Amino acid sequence: MILVDSGSIGTFVSTILVQKLNLPTSDCSSSSYKSASGGTMLCNSVVSQLSWLVQGHTFVSDAKVLDLHCYDMIVGEDWLEACSPMWIHWTKKHMRFTYKG
Repeated sequence: MILVDSGSIGTFVSTILVQKLNLPTSDCSSSSYKSASGGTMLCNSVVSQLSWLVQGHTFVSDAKVLDLHCYDMIVGEDWLEACSPMWIHWTKKHMRFTYKG
């Protein structure tokens, strides 16, 4: 399950998914992030060039590893900016943008 979160500063993948898929990680400088519930999560690793698929389209993102519980992945500002401009219909929960033509 992937959350598109315009309030998230970056793209993150869950520790559980990284372990389940045996994804290769590399160390990164430690950063702490505040969760929506107010807790703090620590990140000290990243999955470089993570390939992920949504509705038949493949995307590649660097994703920091966090102890997420409700989602497999969160895509945030970095991904939204890379795919801009886009059209969003909030009521219908539709998002449209041009990606690689």
